[in-house]
Amino acid sequence: MTRSYECNLDSQRLSIEYTDYALEKIREITRIYSVPIEDYICHMPIPSRRYYVRVNLLRSSSDYVIGLLRKEGYVFLKDGRIEEAIYTFVEGPYHLDKKPEKYVVVDKYTAESVLLGANVYAPGVLKVHGSVGDEVAIMDSKGAVFGYGRLVNNPLKTGEKTGLAVVTERSLFKTPKLRETSVFTDGYIFDQSLPSMMVARSLEPSQGDIVIDLTASPGGKITHAYELSGGKALVIGIDRSLKKVERIVKNAQRLGHNIYTLVYDSRKIHEYLPTLRANKIIVDPPCSDLGRRPKTSLLLTKESLKNLVALQRSILKVASKIALPGSLIVYSTCTLTFEENEGNAEWAIRELGLVPEEPPIPLPQTTLSEYPFSRFTPYVMDTPGFFIALLRKKG
Repeated sequence: MTRSYECNLDSQRLSIEYTDYALEKIREITRIYSVPIEDYICHMPIPSRRYYVRVNLLRSSSDYVIGLLRKEGYVFLKDGRIEEAIYTFVEGPYHLDKKPEKYVVVDKYTAESVLLGANVYAPGVLKVHGSVGDEVAIMDSKGAVFGYGRLVNNPLKTGEKTGLAVVTERSLFKTPKLRETSVFTDGYIFDQSLPSMMVARSLEPSQGDIVIDLTASPGGKITHAYELSGGKALVIGIDRSLKKVERIVKNAQRLGHNIYTLVYDSRKIHEYLPTLRANKIIVDPPCSDLGRRPKTSLLLTKESLKNLVALQRSILKVASKIALPGSLIVYSTCTLTFEENEGNAEWAIRELGLVPEEPPIPLPQTTLSEYPFSRFTPYVMDTPGFFIALLRKKG
């Protein structure tokens, strides 16, 4: 059953959808940290205070890129923990005082992006009430307003499936629109959260390594692994559809990286390519996505969690099959449940014979397992929810 909880962000009311089961799973985590569940729910639509991007160190240094961004009008700072991580501060929340009569209804993922100031693109548009040139409110299907802007194209009328639809002029929060800068198009940066950057960092890729990402799209972690190796590792990104793999290729080309890609269902890659082997493997499978921020819905059922855990374990099992003796496997998710995180990593130790490894960089350790797994917890930390387990195949 889906319910809603009303949260107040600077006089702007947002309705957070959730299922009873999702709330039960989240409460298991918040209870450990003594966080009221209501506070946690209303924390999820608020973005992390810091907005991170990853510098492509094969193209330039962090100092140089910070200088380029300053010329574009953006102030970024070094994180200090890892060389490639730079950040700026998210602005807001702002009060949305205008009430345009015209409006555009968008899907929930687009609404969450608009909450940060992103423009609206054709695929996210569900309904348009207005004409090109009109000032429009940008809202979700329940009527919650996430921002307002100028309608520049009505894709429902033109039939266009790509391209800009609304230029967002004001939103609850504001982050830089970096995709419209030469710093982005020229391949100097990749939009990636700090916890996500720690995945490739945990593997310490180097010259001569064979690195495989079994669910690689859109390519953040595999391109990062390529950069960390100095461009001297053989890196392969695998995903199950051509569309997903095309995203990896597009990002790799923009960054100037020589990455191999394969269109396969990773659950059966060992059957399709029985000689495929690697000494460093990334497993970042589909998950319940409960850690992503900002987020306006917490939808999870007992059945969907069961199916996700089965999928995640099947990919972990394949990773252990194609891993060379002594190889490293890094398992990560952007969710909160014990079952998808510590539960799966402990299963891999127990059933696959993998050995837990201490990460080579300081990471926040989970309190839900005796093993050295890492957990980033929203509200407790100003980050998205994220989990990382570094495992080694015996040999």
